[in-house]
Amino acid sequence: MSRSPTSRAVAGGLVMMAALLLLAAAARSAFGAVRGRTSQHLKISFTINQHALRRLDFRVDDRCPSGRVWRVHDFNFPPIRITRSKFDARFKSLDGRASAEVKGRVFDHRVTGTLRDRTLIAQEGDYCNGTASFTIRR
Repeated sequence: MSRSPTSRAVAGGLVMMAALLLLAAAARSAFGAVRGRTSQHLKISFTINQHALRRLDFRVDDRCPSGRVWRVHDFNFPPIRITRSKFDARFKSLDGRASAEVKGRVFDHRVTGTLRDRTLIAQEGDYCNGTASFTIRR
């Protein structure tokens, strides 16, 4: 049985589309749960799925104008969209006493980024700031 060039091209195109769909599905679910440490040697965790960074949970040491350092635990963020392998989001608490920025990149087997935190520490009576970076390999 012989096939015409047109049916071969269609069959080849369908095979290529199926392969691309499988690769795209694998890339979306390539990470899942991610855990690691920041440049401050503190815990960070999140999941990556469906083109978003979700369940972000991290600790960061904030330095105050007094020179004192406070450990802050930030969590319960909404999903952060990943576009062209990059993410960048800013958050502010409802009462305005805290803000955070998270940005970075997702590679084949690595996620890199930076965290910035600004929190009003009641005991200090002032805002304190912290910055940490992270690189997590899978």
